[in-house]
This record gives sequence, structure tokens and C-alpha cells, in this order.
Amino acid sequence: LLDATPQTPNLFLNGEGALLIGKTYSDYDADVHFTAIRKGGVDPMPFIEVAVHAGSVNRGEAEAPDFTLSASTTFPTVGEYVRMSVDINRSSNYAYSWYLNEEHLIAEKYLNNPSIFLNFNEVGYQILRVVVSDMKGGVASRNIVISVGNKDHTNKSLVTGTVRSRQNPVQGARVVMQKAPVIEHTVSLAGDVFDSFLPSGSNNPAKFLIDGEIAPELHFHRGEIHRFVFDPTMEGVSMSFLGGVENESPEILINMLSDVRIDLENGSGYIRNPDLNYTFSSSFANYRTQHVGNYLAMLEYLQEHQNMTQSTPAIDINSTAANNSQVLDLLEYLEDQNLTGFFDFNDTTRVNVITRPYAKALMKESNVTKARVGPLEINEFGGLLAFGGRGYDRNDTPVVEVRRASIWEDYNKTEASATAYVDGVGTISPVISDSLLGNTWESRPGDSVVPEIVVWGSGGLGAQDPDAIVEANVTNWRDSESYMRTISIYNQGKGFEPNSTMAVLHYPLDPFAYWSFDRHESLFEDKNKSRHQPSPAWNSEPDAVNLNHYWRLDTNKSGASENEINASALFSGIPVVLNETDFNNWGLLGKALEINFPNKLHALRVFDENFTLSMWVKPQGNFEMNFTANSNDGLKYLAATNEYELANSGEFLEAKVANYWTHIGVVSNEGEANLYIDGRVGTNPVTIDAVDLNITSTNSLLLDEVRIYDVALSDAEVRYLSGRSYLDLSGNKYHAPPMGSDDFLPISPEVVTAGDDKVTEYLPYPDSTNGSGRLGDSFAGELNGLSLQFDGASDYLDLSTHSLGFGLAEGTFSVWVKTSSAQSPNPIFWLSSPPAIDVFTDTETNETEITITPGNFFALELSNGLPRLGGIGANSPSNQVNDGNWHHIVATFPLGQIWIDGSLVSTSNYDLQDTLYEGLDNLFSFSANADTMNIGRAMDRTNRDQQIFFNGRMDDFIIYDRLLTNAEVQYLFEMRRGREQLPRLEAVVDAVGTVDINRGGEGYRENPELVFWYGGEENKSDLLSFSTLTSLENNFTDANGDANGTHGQLAYVEDEDTVYSFHQGQSSNRTYSWRQGTANGWRRLIDAHGIGEFENASVGEIVWVEKMNTVTTLPMPDGRLVDRIKVDYITMNQNRSTPLELNASYPWPHSYYQPNGLFGFNEKVALSIAPPTVHNADATQSPTAAAFSFYFIDPDINETVTILDGGHGINNIPLDQV
Repeated sequence: LLDATPQTPNLFLNGEGALLIGKTYSDYDADVHFTAIRKGGVDPMPFIEVAVHAGSVNRGEAEAPDFTLSASTTFPTVGEYVRMSVDINRSSNYAYSWYLNEEHLIAEKYLNNPSIFLNFNEVGYQILRVVVSDMKGGVASRNIVISVGNKDHTNKSLVTGTVRSRQNPVQGARVVMQKAPVIEHTVSLAGDVFDSFLPSGSNNPAKFLIDGEIAPELHFHRGEIHRFVFDPTMEGVSMSFLGGVENESPEILINMLSDVRIDLENGSGYIRNPDLNYTFSSSFANYRTQHVGNYLAMLEYLQEHQNMTQSTPAIDINSTAANNSQVLDLLEYLEDQNLTGFFDFNDTTRVNVITRPYAKALMKESNVTKARVGPLEINEFGGLLAFGGRGYDRNDTPVVEVRRASIWEDYNKTEASATAYVDGVGTISPVISDSLLGNTWESRPGDSVVPEIVVWGSGGLGAQDPDAIVEANVTNWRDSESYMRTISIYNQGKGFEPNSTMAVLHYPLDPFAYWSFDRHESLFEDKNKSRHQPSPAWNSEPDAVNLNHYWRLDTNKSGASENEINASALFSGIPVVLNETDFNNWGLLGKALEINFPNKLHALRVFDENFTLSMWVKPQGNFEMNFTANSNDGLKYLAATNEYELANSGEFLEAKVANYWTHIGVVSNEGEANLYIDGRVGTNPVTIDAVDLNITSTNSLLLDEVRIYDVALSDAEVRYLSGRSYLDLSGNKYHAPPMGSDDFLPISPEVVTAGDDKVTEYLPYPDSTNGSGRLGDSFAGELNGLSLQFDGASDYLDLSTHSLGFGLAEGTFSVWVKTSSAQSPNPIFWLSSPPAIDVFTDTETNETEITITPGNFFALELSNGLPRLGGIGANSPSNQVNDGNWHHIVATFPLGQIWIDGSLVSTSNYDLQDTLYEGLDNLFSFSANADTMNIGRAMDRTNRDQQIFFNGRMDDFIIYDRLLTNAEVQYLFEMRRGREQLPRLEAVVDAVGTVDINRGGEGYRENPELVFWYGGEENKSDLLSFSTLTSLENNFTDANGDANGTHGQLAYVEDEDTVYSFHQGQSSNRTYSWRQGTANGWRRLIDAHGIGEFENASVGEIVWVEKMNTVTTLPMPDGRLVDRIKVDYITMNQNRSTPLELNASYPWPHSYYQPNGLFGFNEKVALSIAPPTVHNADATQSPTAAAFSFYFIDPDINETVTILDGGHGINNIPLDQV
């Protein structure tokens, strides 16, 4: 857009300007230059020829023309023609514009001509100016004065001169002449005269204002008239202008100290030192001082002072004293030398710069009540504050120290102590990860689903401790064309056992119950062919109402083992009390109790005629268990035959797993007792008289998890307690004990091969790297996926003990079935309450009347091969699934939708009313009264003594407590292609989860830090060391090239300064496929970090700290090196200090102190302290601490006053005027 108007003022109407030939129009911001050169063409089609240059200034092509302007005469007579010419090097092209008395000459003869002719018809002065342009952005102009006729006969004067700039030449400047104005100024008085006697940062001394400004700069020019008007504030005040300073009072700056202090409210309920913030409206004035510095600056000063003034050799900054390894040598040196500041020595100057400080809260001296290593917390500079670590092993549990983290504590006071346990899950690795225990895997192409992770097993008792639950999630990301997933752990949890912990990926989310029946997700007795074996650690309590006694047998309490349920019945030793060495062995859930001759373990009066005893034993020889003084009522174990006998019955039951734990169950119903060994019941009940429980052993006997119920439990409940179950992978622990034929028990995984049709198989997903094409398999050839074969005669899964928890108003069933049975119904799932049958006989007529009140039932079943659920069933013969092939069935209730092999099918209602049972469309209506819940078995609805069993195979049986969407159903159906979207996970219990405080210590003012050793070694260099990782791996490789270290073994690699831990995912005698790639090997140990917490602490003091530019390493007073981003300010001069509050240690053991304040603030600051609920959710009723800023003058410190101006013309100042 070109606007020519500014270049042609006063020439055209309506404010519009013409495009003038010979004039260059430039946009210097865009570096574009436009010049009209000449007019061409003829009317009515004229044109203007133009020259356009772009970028010429930036390229350095533009240059101001160098020329002279001459006239044939400068004193012409009136009417005489004068020739004006521009003399310039014509080798370049130029454009010319002429101006007479600053008006553009626009006649065509003047446009773009280097010479013009003019005549003048009036006497006087005429100013002619020419502008010459190189058309590229370079411009220059010249003026010439023409005196026409006798100039003395005019009443005008000629003003000549030069307009100059201090920087660059000025082109085109105009000089305006006007009459000098009268300039008025207002004079006023502001402020308070009395405040002038003692100015400070907050008062308002008196001052003169001219035009509202203090001491403005006034410019007076020759000929100007300046008037000063005094406003009413000047009444009675004299003012004069002086040629120089007559006299001036001295000016000083008062430097106020600011010290933050706790107010009357100390608060309560704090478990951590609260954050503290402050606000103020002015700036902080940094200053230099030799009296105050941060703690690290003090140590560096002392180190330098000792090295340069003493004959002692140089020492490390964290070296401790020879006579006390818990005290820094430099702190002893400070006390010995009696230094009071950072003063010069040996031509060495040390001055500290004090910048705007931060405030930190110190607690009243307290003790430590809790140790926290999770959930994951990051400190203020990005380091780990709470983290369970990774790579630990419970057989080499790290020693943990509770180390003080404050320089304001007495390190001679009693320290807290703690014990760490490796019971957290630090590693969750998909078995298709590319690296050993890696946390990333590749899913199917196009997969956008984000599954959830559930970690369950022996730990995660969230109802008792929310921090016990493992928290982890999955992140989706893309790597080129690959769809990647990464697992991250945010809390390692607590209470997990290495052999009873499982992590599972779920989608659809939140299954209510899920039985996969797969090799590594069930409990098989054959430990060589499956990962997990029977254990009570997987179970929830099956009958908490009737549990009368429970001994965990983990710890010694006053010479006995505490009863978790009934404190009056202790397990104690005779003739000697139990001691700690009796609990050194690991059990199935925590520790186990070892019984050795002559120890006898007994609990008094724990039985009556109805009871169930459940216990786990691992004998090394014969032992006996008696219920009374009469040994005939007891249990005997014969090590030679590995058999058990109850009450001399003559029936011997063999333990089923060699060199493993055995579950013993004794169930007494009105004195008639049955013996159960590993979930199998004997055939000969015996009469016993049980009162006490007494256990003796001639050899070592390990005992764990002893329970006594005051009722006779069912066979299924005892089998559940024995760990003979198919695991519920939802995490809700609705494990399914198998009942029926002996071969239905999970003894050894079924032998399977690819293509044998024992599991549904389909083509792998196209271009899927990890596609297996087999339901349950995470990678090709894994053979983890198994199904369950029901014989149609007696096999079923008994879920009755869980029936009360299945009160679902709506839900979805998903199951794979393979059957060719024509029986109808063919039961898949059954829940029922019992019918009531009343028999009434009329004594007068002798007639009998039978009244039947039907029970309720809810069933998923096949009727003539068609799936049906809760009164709605598939109705097309094409939907029959009893063709001997695998089919996926999904059914919802009470909505009644049914999918078969991913397709929604048509349905119709069917009658639910029968003689003995009346069907319902949901489980909620009667689950409270239900007593039977099975998979694969149903009650006959017309014959009271008849049962119906499923005939065929089932796989991946899942129940949801919501209605699945069609997309979720399709997702489940496509799992037939393989499990790479939800691969099996290896969960490793290798993190510190629990840290128990044994002794709370005293004198803690800041939360202490938990420092973890490398097992039993404090320093990594004390471990078995290798120069490189390669040499470490080569040293632990067998003849077959396999890594053969011991699980949890630690080694130090020198060139990396790193500790490595050996992981054994699969022992050599196990024949199953555990993971794709390497199962065993060395990996980096990641150190655990933790913090000690208080119980109900109050804030005791506030101190100033300096925020460092980077994370800084410094030693604590005991020599421990720590990383900090904020370092406390200190002074070495006690006379410049503020005493610590009364709750602190006295006498103070160090020779550094809290400064009595810092300069630099121009006002009081407003402080706020975080409430205790930030870290303690239970402290809702606890008050929040309050703090204030003490803003004051210390007359004893020279730095309180800074002289800004010493004054002038004053002989003396009376003291009363200062």
C-alpha cells in the first residue's frame, strides 16, 4: 500500500496526494523503494514508467547521493530568470524533486529534471530545495537562498543555521518560528515535616514538588517566560532558588532486619515439615556481608581457614573427627578456633552475597513413628524422596538407617532405628518385552486400548493401609509404525510374597471375576511345569464370621506367637518360651515357626465338638499333634512314607508334593472328624475328643498359617484353604476350588500342543510382531493357554463360599465353550437358594400334605445347544454351539443380549418357573440367601436329589458387574488371535515395601531420611566387585552359556560405579516356557529411598534458607553427604543470633547459630504455613501453625545504617535531631 499524501502537503483537495514523477517513495521496514520516472503514452491511455527496488538497503546498494546545487545568480532582479542545476556524477541513475519555499514544484517542466529555470516577481528571499534520490533508498537534499531585488526594502528577516543530530545526519528537517510562550509551574509541599527528622523505609518525609514531581529537571531557554505558582500547601513555607548548595542535611538508609518466627499457634497433627511461603510488594536488596552465610559456605570457609592457617594437612569437607566419628572435623575446628565470622585471613577475603531467602519450618523436637517408602515421591529438586527401589531380595534384606537431615538437631541424642522388608513389587515386566525384565512391549497394529493393571496376591491390604496397594499404569505411544505400551509403577505396595504375587492386565476394565485356567495363572502341584504352587497367600478369608483362632506365626511376642483373632489363646513353648531364632525361616505367608525338640507348642481350650483346623506344615521328620492328653485323638506324621494318620484310624493319607509345604485339615462335626491332606479328604471318619492343640516334633518342623473355625467347613472350603484352586485374576480372590473326580484337581497342567484344539486358535493378527494365534498365549510357542475339561458326571467348580459377594443387579458373562453334548440343560453357571419342603400329616385323617416353597436360581446354560441366561435365550438353530467346536459366548443380564462368536444374535423369552426352583433375571435379588454357586454344575429343577454337570471344555470365564459394549465384546472375541494386547506379566517382589520403626529416637526437627544398605553391606565397594559388566556376566555363566547366579545376589561394577542384582525368573529344572527371550540375568539395582514421619508434631521455629543455583552436595553434622537445593543461613557469632525455641536441644552443641535476621527487605513480609492435612488426611481437626515476620532495627550492628550522603555545610548535628 503506497500513500503519497504525506509527501505532498497542501497541494490537493480532500487530503489526497498525487504520485509525483521524480519522487522516491520508500518503505524502509519492508526495504521497498518506488520511483515514478517519467510519463508515457497518449490520452486516453497514458502511463507512468516506474523503477522499483526491493532489498537494496539490506544489500548495501543504497547510498545518499553526493552533489552540489548551483544557481546562475543568487541576486536576481525582479522578473529575471535564474537557472538552478544539480552537479552530480551521472554514471548512476537519479531522481529529482524541486521545492520552492517548501512547496513542491509540480509543473511538468520541473518533474525529474536536474536543471530548472525560475523567475521571481516579488522582492524578498526565496528558498529553493532539491531532493536527489538514487531510487534504492539513498536520499540527499540541498538548499539555496535567492535574494530577489533590494531585500532591505522588506520587513522580513532571514534566519539561517544548521539542524544537527548527535547520532546521524538529519534529512528534511523543518524549523518552525513562533512567539515564545509563557510557561507556568505549580509549586507544592508533600509529606510530613516531622517525618523528615527520622526518615525510614515506610514513613513520608516532607519534600517540595514542582509540577507534581520531586526535583524535576527544568529547561530554561532565552526569551522564555517562566512563572511559579505556589498552591495552598506552601502557605507559611519559604522557598528560594540557590545558585549552589547552601547546606544539606546528611542522608542515611536504615537497614531493617527481618526474622521469621512462629506465632502463638504452633499447630498440631503434622507428620512432615510443612511448606512455608511469604509475600511482599517490594524488592529484596541483595547485600554482601562477612557475618552471615549459608551452612555450606561456612564449611568451605573453615576448610580453607584450616588449610591455610594450620599445619594440619588438608581434609575432605565431610571428614569426621578422630575422636568422634559422628561429628564433622570442621565443626570441632570451628569450636576450637572460636571463629565468629567469615573474616579475612592470609590475604584471603571471603564475603557472602545474601540473596532473597526462603523460609523453612522446624518442628518442635519430636520422635519418628512411621517410615514411608511409597507411593513414589519426588523432592523439590527432582530427586527421589520415597521409592521402594528395585532389585532387592528378601533373603538379603537391606539394613536401613534412620539418618538425621537437619543441621539444627543434636546428633548426640538417641537415634531412631528401623527394619526394612522386601515385600513390595518393584518390577512388572510383560513376558514379550525385548529386554530382561523390561517394562515395554509391542501390541497389535492399530491397538488404541489402554488396559489397567491389577497387582494382587498376598499383599495389597488396602483396607488396612492404603499405601499397601500397588499402583501402576500403562502408557500408549508410537514408535514409527509400532504400537508400544509401557508400564510405570508409582507405588510398590506392601506385604507381597515372591511366590504368591501376580500382575494382570485387564480389558475390558474391572472384571468382577476372571478364571483363565492357564498354566501360569492357576495353582498346580507340579512345580516343574507351572510357575505357582498351592499356598494360603493367594486367598482371602473364606469364613471370617466363624474364624475363632488365627496364628500367622510371623513374629515372637513375649515368648509366644500372637493370636490374631483371640488374644487369650497364645501359641507358646514348653518347657521354654519361644525366641527370635524360632522365626528365622520363611513360610508361605511371611515367616514360619520352627518347632524343635524339646520345644512343644501348645494352645489351651481352642476346640469343641464342632470345628475345622487348617494349618500348613513342612516337616523334616516325624511329628505329632494332639488334641488332648490322650494321644489316640491326635495326628501323626511318618516321614519314612510321607503319610499322615488321624486318631489311629488305620487310614494313611499321603502328602502330594515332595519337599514342599503340606496342608492339613481336620473337620469335626459333633465329634466325628475327617482328615484332609492337601485338599483330599479321607474315607474313614473317626471320633475324637478335642480340647487343646499340642504339637511336638523330634526333628525340625515348620508351621505356618494356623486357623481354627468353630464350625465344620465344607469340602470345597477346605480345598480352598488348601490352595487347590483355579485363581481369580480379577484380584477379588474368588478362587474356584475344583470338585469331582481326582483328575479334575490341578495336579499338573494338561499336556497341550499347538493345533490340538484344546484351546481356541485362529490366525494371528496381520503384521503383529508378537501374535501367537492362540487364546492365552502371549507369544508363539508359549503354550500358557489352557482350558478346563468337565467330564459331565461329577466335575465342577464350587464358588459357594463366595456367593454372598455375587449380589449383582446387572452384569455380563463371557466364556469360551467347546461341547458336543446334546443334554439340556448343559449348565455353565448356577446360583441358587434352597427350596423349602414342608411335610404336614393330619393326625385325625392320617393324610400327608407336602408344601414346596421353590428356591430361586440364576443360570447361564445351554438348552439344546443354544445359550440362555436369566429368562432370555438365543432362538435360532443356527446359533447352536454344541457342534464340537470352540465358541465365544457373551450374555448380559437383565438386558438379555447374547453374542456368539462376536455377533449379536436374536433372542426370546423362556419360562423360569419349575417345581423346586423359580428363576430370576439377576443375582442381586437372592444372593443373600443363596447357598450354592457353581461353574459346570446345576441343581435339577424338578428332582431334589438330581444334579446336572456340564460336559465339555471351558476357557477364559469372566464375569463383569456391568453391561459390556459391543466394542468390548469384539475385543474379547479377538483374543483368540493371541494375547499380545494383554500379555502375561512377570511381577517381581524386589522392592522395599514395609519399614517398621523399632525405636522412635528423640530430638528430630526435620523429617529424617531412610538410608538403605546393599543387603548387609553399607558401602557398594564392599560387595563382590568386577571391573566391567562383561566380566561380571562371564563369571556367572555355566557351560551352556546360561547365567547361573543366585537370585538376589549383588555385585559391584567398578567402571559404572553401579550395583547389579541377579534375577532368576526360571530355575533350570522347570520345563515350561516362562518368557520370550532371557529369563535370568544381571540388572541394575535401583536404591530405595524413604522418609521418617512424625505422628502429631507442632511447628517450633522458622529459619531462613538460601536457594542454590543447582543441586548441591554438602555434609550433615555427622559427615553424611546429602543433596540439597536449599541450604540454611547461619552465623558463627552467637551475639548476632536468635536462640532456638525452648523445645530445642539445650545446651546447643554446635558453634553456629540461627542469624537474628537478614537485611534486604524493605517491608514486613506476610507468611503462610501449609496445613497438616497436606500430608496427614486424618488431621482435619488439627489447627494450622501461624508465623509472622519480626521487622526491626538492631542498634548494636553497624550494618543497620548506610550513609547515602554525608551532608554539606553543617558544622554539627544535635543528637536530638538524629
